Amino acid sequence: MTIDAMVAVIKKSGLFDEKYYLACYPDVRQSRFEPILHYVHYGAKEGKNPSADFDTKAYVKTNSHVDTNPLVHYIIHGRHTTIGLCRYSTAEFGRKFDVFEEPYFSKRLEIFENITLRSLDSQSEKNFLFLVYHRKSCPANKRLIFKRLEAKHPYLINVYTKEGILLPDHVRKADLLTFRLDNDDGVPKDFIARLNEIRYKLKNRNAPDTVISCPLALIVGKISEKKFVYNLRNLYSNSMGLAMYSPHGSTIFDAGGHMEVKHKFPMEILQGQGGFQILHDSNLYNGSLGFSGKIVDQQVLERILIKLGYPIINLENLPPYDKEVTEI
Repeated sequence: MTIDAMVAVIKKSGLFDEKYYLACYPDVRQSRFEPILHYVHYGAKEGKNPSADFDTKAYVKTNSHVDTNPLVHYIIHGRHTTIGLCRYSTAEFGRKFDVFEEPYFSKRLEIFENITLRSLDSQSEKNFLFLVYHRKSCPANKRLIFKRLEAKHPYLINVYTKEGILLPDHVRKADLLTFRLDNDDGVPKDFIARLNEIRYKLKNRNAPDTVISCPLALIVGKISEKKFVYNLRNLYSNSMGLAMYSPHGSTIFDAGGHMEVKHKFPMEILQGQGGFQILHDSNLYNGSLGFSGKIVDQQVLERILIKLGYPIINLENLPPYDKEVTEI
C-alpha cells in the first residue's frame, strides 16, 4: 500500500487525533510535517501513538506478524467484528477424492469467484472480513492462486490449518459476529449491513451467545443452455449465512453443526432475503435426489436476482444440473 493510500485510510477512519499527536510530540511540531503523514512515515516506527485510544507499541507486540503501518492494519483488519468463515479445502466428511484434483478444483474455483466472491464484493457495507480455510497440505501452485485472490479482494484472508476452524489471534475478540458461507453460496448485497444491525441490537441488550438465521433461500440450477430452475424456500437450519453473535468471541463453527445449533442456543431471525445456492454435481449434498421449482429462461432469472437484491452473476457459466427436475 502506498503512503498516500495509508494516509487516506487513516483520514477516513477518524481514528487519528491531530491535536493529541502534536501535543504529545514536540518534535513533530518542530518538523512542520502534516501529523498523519509524519505518523505514517516515522511515528509508527518510533512507537508514537496516533491518539489516546491506540497504543502503537502494544498493537505491534500482540500482532508481531504485521508488516505494515499498525493503525492501518487495525483499521482494515483488527477492528472488524463481523467475520465470515469458509471451509474451502479443509477435510470434509464423505469426500472420496482430493479437492485439489482437476477438473474439480477449477470448476469449484470458478463457482467461488462467480457466486461467493462476487456477492461479497457487492456488499453495501464493507466492514467485514472473510476467512477462507485450507488444509496445510494445500499445494504450492494452489496457494499461489488463493494468494492472488487475497490481493484482489481486500476483505479476504487465507488461513492454512491442520484441522478445525480456529480464528487467528489477531481477529478473535469479544462482541463478535461470525457467519458461515460455503464456497459455492452467495448472499444479497445488504447481507452484511443487516448482520451488523442485528449485532448492534444484541450487544445493546446484553444478549448471550445467539444464533442468527436468515432462512429465506434462493436455490437455482442450470438445466440447459438458456433454461434454469429456481425455488424460494424457508430453510431455518440452512448453513448459507448462518451466523452467531457472541459477547465472548465464540464462532458459528464453535457452536456445532448447522442442524444442531437451533437446539443449543437462542435464535434470532434475520428478516429479508437469505442465501443463494446453486445446484451442481460437484456438491455432495444439494439436490442429489432431484429438485422441484419453476423453470424460466435466463433473462427472467436475471430480473429475479435483481429484484431479490442479489448481485448480477454470470449465469452462463453456472455448471449444469443433470438430476431430475419437477416443474411446479
